[in-house]
Amino acid sequence: MGVRLRLNLLLSLIFFAAFAAGAVYALDNARRAVVDELRASTDLASTLLQGLLDAAADEAGRVSIAAMLDQLEGRAKTRHLSIMVTDPTAASRQERLPDRGPQTVPDWFFALVRPGPASLTRTVGFEDRSIVIAADPGDEIAEAWRETGAQLAVLAGVFVVANAVVYLFLGRALVPLNKISAALTGIERGDYAARAPRVGLPDIDGLSERFNLMAEALERSHADNAMLAQRSLAIQEEERRYLAHELHDEMGQSITAIKALAVSIQERSEHTDEAVAESAATITEVSSDIYARVRQMMTRLHPVILDELGLVSAVELMVDDWNTHHDECFCSFRAARDFPDLGDKARIGIYRIVQEALTNIAKHANAREGHVRLERDTDADGAINIVVDISDNGIGFDLAQCPQGLGLVGIQERVNAMNGRLEIETAPGRGVHLKVNTPLDSIDQEGN
Repeated sequence: MGVRLRLNLLLSLIFFAAFAAGAVYALDNARRAVVDELRASTDLASTLLQGLLDAAADEAGRVSIAAMLDQLEGRAKTRHLSIMVTDPTAASRQERLPDRGPQTVPDWFFALVRPGPASLTRTVGFEDRSIVIAADPGDEIAEAWRETGAQLAVLAGVFVVANAVVYLFLGRALVPLNKISAALTGIERGDYAARAPRVGLPDIDGLSERFNLMAEALERSHADNAMLAQRSLAIQEEERRYLAHELHDEMGQSITAIKALAVSIQERSEHTDEAVAESAATITEVSSDIYARVRQMMTRLHPVILDELGLVSAVELMVDDWNTHHDECFCSFRAARDFPDLGDKARIGIYRIVQEALTNIAKHANAREGHVRLERDTDADGAINIVVDISDNGIGFDLAQCPQGLGLVGIQERVNAMNGRLEIETAPGRGVHLKVNTPLDSIDQEGN
């Protein structure tokens, strides 16, 4: 749950509490007003009627009141009062007074506001009959509902509008923090040029300034590390090239000389000393084996074919040699026909990436198939990219939990040196897919 939603939810709870308090206050006031109005009406009616009965002292007055009561026999209803004249001895004539107001009043409001019938009923006795004066709350509750309903509607409207305003205000207020968050995400993804904007708020501007200082320091450090990594790779390749040449010039010549001497000794002693001839033949075989191993070492240190025939042929030869030594897994190779010729640094960089990936497949993948593809791709802007696509159907791994070993680190360093982008797709049981995408104009081409 985001900060905006959390703050809005908290303020909504506060607004709802205020709305509930206002609603309870309005309902309590409505109930008090209804009770006071009805109580005043019943008290006034009972007082007047009792005074009238007390004033009828002579026989004529009593006859006049009896005639009036005969007219009220049953029920008489005014706006707020119901008057009944009943015979206490006739239980069948005891009827319940209607207590439901107009149908426009909600049941829940009527139930909350309706007063108790016992407190709003007055009884006046006269001879053998009783005059029951009862408050009829229906009309009064309807009036209270018209007032209270409007108040509740206003409160509900204020609640909704306040929530909407707060939500929009929080959205605008959190825009600077969202921009800082986006900048942090950019830093996390390797975009060290990301900066947080200034928005005119002192606290947030101070945070943005400190963030930008940190980003600048990270950018400088990243640039320094990238330069050192490139320099280190260049020195490493130079050292490998030097060692390969030394092996070829010094050890190759020495082994060739030893082999020539052994062949000469074998030819001279073939008919004179069989033991010497056999020893010379053994020396020849060992020399040939050593020379083959030295050639393999030279190829791994710096493949001569990379300089002589180009990247595609060198990678194809490497894949074929890898298949020769790994019977449990077959790796296919495919290269685009229009794959361009690249400069020395780009050739050796891509060659080492494929070499390291094949080593990882052999060591960790437990795969039955592998695929290496060199492609030339054109993006939507018309820029040409060099794509190195390497995949296997091995056991894979969890990229989020598995720390990157030296193999992946070396691949990432070489990709960075070529200003490229490395994508790794993998999951347990689903193999590994490496894709290197490098703009052609960012790496040195042949003839540049």
